[in-house]
Amino acid sequence: MLQQERAAQQEVAVWFVNGEPARRVVDGRRWRVVARTVQTHRGEPAYISPMVTHPPQSAVIGYEFAAVSADDGRQQLFRIRPEAERWLLR
Repeated sequence: MLQQERAAQQEVAVWFVNGEPARRVVDGRRWRVVARTVQTHRGEPAYISPMVTHPPQSAVIGYEFAAVSADDGRQQLFRIRPEAERWLLR
């Protein structure tokens, strides 16, 4: 059964394969993304430099996916979003 990840502004390490999240680490715990569970969220980015005259309308603003813990096999649902060159749980 999937459990909701606690809501936090916590930084996470994310590895991508072919443009999608494949693995992640949070609190020293390794997680493997379950195949075919990745949902890409698109929209206008939260921050756009004033120098940009035509902002992207369909930029990646986050991902949602199920992942399995490498430690105990527990499965959880994660939502992440980019912010200033890093990924945060949302």
